[in-house]
Amino acid sequence: MAWTLGKRASQVQKPELDGRVKVPQEILDRIGYEAWEPLSWALQNQWVQEYKWLMSKSSGRDIGVPDTVTAMMMLGRGMLEKDYFLTSGPSDETGFRGLIKFESIKPIYTGGVVQLMILGYLLGTDFVSPMKVKRFRPDGSHEIVQTGIVPDEHGANQLEGELRRQWARVEGIRQPEAISGIPITHRLLEDYCRTYVLDNNAKFSLGQKLFL
Repeated sequence: MAWTLGKRASQVQKPELDGRVKVPQEILDRIGYEAWEPLSWALQNQWVQEYKWLMSKSSGRDIGVPDTVTAMMMLGRGMLEKDYFLTSGPSDETGFRGLIKFESIKPIYTGGVVQLMILGYLLGTDFVSPMKVKRFRPDGSHEIVQTGIVPDEHGANQLEGELRRQWARVEGIRQPEAISGIPITHRLLEDYCRTYVLDNNAKFSLGQKLFL
């Protein structure tokens, strides 16, 4: 199932005759195909999911999706040192080399890429296909599934969890059960978007995802 900002299309898009995936025109108007490619790569290869986990683990607290994406962009463009946080092993699966893909993004598109990567991750899509996510089994092993739903301890998906944790920080709520019980409302969404300077397109699309 493909996504556009604010609405769904009926099928996963197939490559065009020139080998390019058919990307919604509104996405191309904002960042172009060359910037959409690394955005899609980061989402579909669990890099946002992995970096969020790594940053949260090394910081000893939850790091939100907007801060994760911003750090990834800065690392990829050489604006942060690579020891900003640790990797979890010698392989490039969770290392830094792949982030050089962001070097090809023109500076004029950087802000749009950050906004759309945050939005895409929270919606569970690269705006063409559902996002592939890492899902852990009870025995500790994992599988990659193309559901577009990132599991979250405080909600049905990571979008709900993000909103609840942000509001919990504002209100000083710390008990996991209390965080999970925070109602999802327009107020929570507006506070989240205002805190992380997400634009009206993002707020509208996230509101639709939450049925607000």
